Amino acid sequence: MRFTLAHELGHLVMHRLPSPEMEDEANAFASALLMPEREMREAFASRRITLELLAALKPEWRVAMQALLMRAKGLGYLSDNQNRYLWQQISARGWRLKEPSELDFAHEQPTVLNSIIKAHLSDLGFTLSDLTGLVPLHEPEFMQMYDLEDDAPAKSKLRLVV
Repeated sequence: MRFTLAHELGHLVMHRLPSPEMEDEANAFASALLMPEREMREAFASRRITLELLAALKPEWRVAMQALLMRAKGLGYLSDNQNRYLWQQISARGWRLKEPSELDFAHEQPTVLNSIIKAHLSDLGFTLSDLTGLVPLHEPEFMQMYDLEDDAPAKSKLRLVV
């Protein structure tokens, strides 16, 4: 999930128009953002990269083993043969679609966006209808998604216009 979100952020930051290289560029952006080269050098240097190592690093870096494998290859820590062998091992174990559940970690709960939404409702005078008019969600879905209480604050008399 983190890699996918970072990948999409890469598109937002770098791409205005489609290009043949845009997927590779978004992947490179996500890799650099979530797994910085200097820290990855410490994680991979002078160690044999195995499925066991990738499994051990997964909870620490909170990305899929496959993302770690791609990063290791991209930083030059694997030969083509080693890379191919590890991908074959991942495929043989059925981990391409679902990595071992014992390595799963709890999904992170975003807090900044919820705080921004609550500030719009309580401090800036927006109504729930104002906000749900901006997104393709019904009010109950919006309230559940952003952890809003059933009693949304009443609209204040003053409103900040930007």
